[in-house]
Amino acid sequence: ILADEPTGNLDALNEEIVDGIEEYELSAIADRVQAAVADLLALADAQTGDPAVPWHAGLVLPVSTLLGIACGEYLVHGYDIARSAKAAWPVSADSSNNLSPSTAAVTTKRG
Repeated sequence: ILADEPTGNLDALNEEIVDGIEEYELSAIADRVQAAVADLLALADAQTGDPAVPWHAGLVLPVSTLLGIACGEYLVHGYDIARSAKAAWPVSADSSNNLSPSTAAVTTKRG
């Protein structure tokens, strides 16, 4: 998400990502998620300050907002994975409420 250019068509990006998945075992999914988080944090850590960077649909958002959005994605899709594994996925109200500013940043920049 910290690219020089906006991603473009989100549907096409999602299709490309899904088509690239070769392993659906939960341990392999966990390994991919951990590697993606490490990459994201390394990219964010390499930034000076909290620069605004291009994101989907031509939006330009601060890195801190993109990290908040990523946290929300991991919470939501972590729940999907936990549900398929018949495992608990407890998320406190405080944790989910902390994501609201990132969501608001995206929804209020449209239009």
